Amino acid sequence: MFSSESYNPYAPPTTTTWAALGQHRYYGLVTQALRFSAIYKPSRHPLVWLYWALHPILAMSRQRFTVGVINPATPWDLQVDDLEPRLKVKLNIEHEALESAGFQFAGFYSGPSFGLSKALGEVWFDKHSICLNLVVQVVALRRGKTVSSVQFLYTNHAGGRTIQTTNSAESRFEDPAVDGLQVPGASLADLIVIHRDRLRLDASRLAIESHDVWYLILKLVQHEVQALEKHKLLAPLTNAQLASLIDYSQFIDFRVRQIPTLFQWVFSLKLPIFLALFGLVAVACGESTFRWLLVLAPTWWLLNRLVSPPLFKYWLQTNIYDNLPPFDYFRALRDKG
Repeated sequence: MFSSESYNPYAPPTTTTWAALGQHRYYGLVTQALRFSAIYKPSRHPLVWLYWALHPILAMSRQRFTVGVINPATPWDLQVDDLEPRLKVKLNIEHEALESAGFQFAGFYSGPSFGLSKALGEVWFDKHSICLNLVVQVVALRRGKTVSSVQFLYTNHAGGRTIQTTNSAESRFEDPAVDGLQVPGASLADLIVIHRDRLRLDASRLAIESHDVWYLILKLVQHEVQALEKHKLLAPLTNAQLASLIDYSQFIDFRVRQIPTLFQWVFSLKLPIFLALFGLVAVACGESTFRWLLVLAPTWWLLNRLVSPPLFKYWLQTNIYDNLPPFDYFRALRDKG
């Protein structure tokens, strides 16, 4: 493992607002700039296009990010010495497929995000490819915590091009330097076969040495940060925004916890849209008794901004009766941030 006693990855931001692309230390994910497909994939509702159009108005403002990125400066920014045992059990499921395919274990990986999203896992490699075997937790303000396993396979080719194959359904942007293929739901064994079939079509793949693995991972992550910023999906954080994200990070503990369905409906961002549409249709049909719905929709929106944050914390924060993992991944970030 790489180590450095003098390097502090949680030091306050030192970059200026005119820093070069991808050179800020802390970024926030600009959800308002997400492509329509990023909104549509997790919610294939017929009116999701309307929700996407109104999302910048209904969702939190740009000044209140819910997902942040610590831009890694060195390989050990992306490494941890160990993982909580329960996460290891979840990751061990894929070890047989990795070992039978000739992959070697390189170490434990800590994704650069914090706030309400986090990825932790393992790095494996063979002669030409790197595999990220990850456990990902996403906290949705009105839906709760979801934990899933995903895998990414990367191979570098001559000319700076990267071949990527993943079973993740998430895709925030298209990067011309990355030849990506998504196979949602595929097993890792199938994913390896698909990835290697893609490599056979191109003989320019580069060999990987064990001492280069973590530097290649660093390069991949830094490239993604730069591409996200270029697509205006990441924006540099102010000190106040950073403090808000550090506060949110207390909810990352890799447990699944759902908000009751009734509360999900009551505090859904789609509810004011449906109220307003129903009110407009009713009024257009001469039903004056439904005019109150046109007032209720914006009233709900204002009240929801006051009610949903404490409700979110009530349902998702830790308490003494929970079987907590023995290691808080974000205590150092909150203490030193």
